[in-house]
Amino acid sequence: MKLTMPNVTLRFMAGCGLAILAGCASPRIVSVQEPYAEPVGTVPRIVLLPEVANFRDLGGWRTSDGRRVRQGVVYRSGCLNRRWRWYAAESSRDFLSETSRKYLVETLGIKTELDLRKEVNCRGMTQSALGPGVKFVNVSSKAYEDMATEEGRRAFREVFKVFLDENNYPILFHCIGGNDRAGAVAYILNALLGVPRADLIRDWEFSRIWNGLEHFTYEKRLVRLEKVFDAYPGETLNDRVAAYVMSLGFDAADIDRFRRIMLESDRGSRP
Repeated sequence: MKLTMPNVTLRFMAGCGLAILAGCASPRIVSVQEPYAEPVGTVPRIVLLPEVANFRDLGGWRTSDGRRVRQGVVYRSGCLNRRWRWYAAESSRDFLSETSRKYLVETLGIKTELDLRKEVNCRGMTQSALGPGVKFVNVSSKAYEDMATEEGRRAFREVFKVFLDENNYPILFHCIGGNDRAGAVAYILNALLGVPRADLIRDWEFSRIWNGLEHFTYEKRLVRLEKVFDAYPGETLNDRVAAYVMSLGFDAADIDRFRRIMLESDRGSRP
């Protein structure tokens, strides 16, 4: 089975989503252009951690006007620990080794952990899994059609506030697997930045490398999120996503502020 990304085709087997992490004994960043090569900084990147799945840089994508989403400022991933109420105490544990924790805090410089899980998944956490020096924000988020519900709208309102504060960067956001809730947030953020729909879909489908789920497809999942934005005005999907965000109480100045933080100034040609 093949998954097509910009400038790259990565081979993977359904049901073996973690295969890309084979041989990963220490944290490092790789380019999706060559999964085991040095990072090139010009295409989307993966962060390989032995303990955490689906860890990626949000940046690297070209926008419709030729700018690139900055790398090294926002990351997305699966959960960093297990704090699930229904597990025995010994099963509720941290995943990260000290080496991985230091890599995220000292090398990537993570300042804020935005946890999109429910309270039942966080089990009373009041501090980041990365340590007391990292700001911890927990917002029980939603995905797909639930982004249109009052709870989903309220949640994304709180999520977007985190990205409007420059003091929070670099930010790492995650849910449990980094697929659905994190995928929905990543889709909206990159859509606001002007990343074309085709690349938004590619980025979302890239999670299949980790989850290996046959039903994790555009037709069965992502289309349900896109239908939310059909209720809002705009000529393009990007316009409709912006209208959705503004319906939450934000304005054009807020979106422009987010774009100033996240977009490189130079315009180049799309590959």
